Amino acid sequence: MSPDPGGLPRYPIKLAIIIAFILLILQAISEVIKNWNIYLSREESQ
Repeated sequence: MSPDPGGLPRYPIKLAIIIAFILLILQAISEVIKNWNIYLSREESQ
């Protein structure tokens, strides 16, 4: 028996949550790299 008979499949929603979490981690890594480069460029100019 299905846990949700006649309802929508649950795997697309769970997959979307996982993909969103992975994209959020990638964005965080991108922001860290960008800010680190800004920090290094300011340090060199002083």
